[in-house]
Amino acid sequence: MKLVEVRKDLIRVSLASIVSILSGIIQGLLIPRFLNIIEYADFKTFTLLAGYVGILHFGFSDGLYIKYGGFNKKILKSSELKSNFIFLFFFQLIVFSGIFIFGIVYNYLFAYLALYGLPYNLLLGIKHIQRAIGEFKKFSLLTVSESILKISLFIFAIVSIQKLYSSYFIIILIVSQWLVFFLFWTRFFFNLTKETSKIKTSEIFNIFASGFFIMMGNLSYTLFYSIDRWFVKLLLTTKDFAYYSFAASMMNMIVTFVASISMTFYPILVHEKNNNKLIKKLKTFLIILGAFASTTYFLFKIVLHIYLPNYIPSLDIISVLFAGFPAIAVINAIYVNLYKAQKVEKKYFFTVVSMAAVSFLLNLLAVIINKSTVTIVVATTIAFYFWFFYSSKDFEGTETNIKEIVYLIFFLILFFNTTRLFIWWMGLFVFILGVLIITIIFYKREFFDLISKIFFLSKK
Repeated sequence: MKLVEVRKDLIRVSLASIVSILSGIIQGLLIPRFLNIIEYADFKTFTLLAGYVGILHFGFSDGLYIKYGGFNKKILKSSELKSNFIFLFFFQLIVFSGIFIFGIVYNYLFAYLALYGLPYNLLLGIKHIQRAIGEFKKFSLLTVSESILKISLFIFAIVSIQKLYSSYFIIILIVSQWLVFFLFWTRFFFNLTKETSKIKTSEIFNIFASGFFIMMGNLSYTLFYSIDRWFVKLLLTTKDFAYYSFAASMMNMIVTFVASISMTFYPILVHEKNNNKLIKKLKTFLIILGAFASTTYFLFKIVLHIYLPNYIPSLDIISVLFAGFPAIAVINAIYVNLYKAQKVEKKYFFTVVSMAAVSFLLNLLAVIINKSTVTIVVATTIAFYFWFFYSSKDFEGTETNIKEIVYLIFFLILFFNTTRLFIWWMGLFVFILGVLIITIIFYKREFFDLISKIFFLSKK
């Protein structure tokens, strides 16, 4: 599979990710506008916890992803696949029923998480299959539907309800997840073969076993990207947590776009996992895309000054977080996918656990030096680049070289200076011009190749 063949999938998923980003903008910009800081902090506490419900399939969905990666669409007619999804349904029903009962007895927040988590994890199983076999059209439709429904319900609540509380938006997340579940789960399930094979204990065990290390890796991966918020929540003030969570939401808008693009790389990397030149080219593409993605800082800056002045303190956090985009793009799209494509689940697990530990220690050191959001975000960004360089040794084609290091040094110098020394429109102009110049100097051929691949590629 070549880059040419993935162009349509890339565009389709990119368009879907744009809708997801719009949904993120609604959630990221409108909700803090209509909630006070304390209520917003409560809402972000729920979304922080909700980020962990995806591990409660205990590796089963990840095992399906590994098992069917690279298969063609005919696998959807497999009676074995249908049996696997029947098992997933009842297994998740039991897990989340237990969490719901616990929430009713001890803390309502866990009851909310159970109601949100059940449809989320069942849809996650469908998404894993769609991504594994390259059904990006259906994957994009599901993603777009989730986003549009959520946007619609958010806007309806904002327009129709005079006094808003965090619980209203939590309920909207739950309701939208269930509506999408009823639309897509039934359609997906009943389009499978009518035949159902016997659920084999050995087969179920093998799926869990193959997905377990990926699931534990995903848990550590989630911790890696959220441990800074836990430090802020547990050690700093509620306002600090609200500001930091807002900054993290802005980052996640861009990461959503990068993550969506990275999904199209998995089928390529399954078939081309030994193509060192292709892997090296993809890594360079993502470093360039990550560098240009950092321009969004300047757009968020003007939005906050005009629209959300109460969250201007978040800019100090955003101005550091966004410097990590080149590293984040490569980690999400290349390293994580290669660990899965090469089926080195244990290596992925130990790497991500190690990186989560590094992030924890860096954040711990940060609060020992100075207990503030700025030191925590600096520690987090250092952790991004630590992983970027650490995993570069694990695969042929991803090795770090002097040109790459010098490019990133110039990028970081440019970013930190333009975000601090200029007003927003001047900083935006100087930064874009600067990134363009250093990209042409270091990666001229790759830069124009990237543009032609995405925008000007002739039909074949």
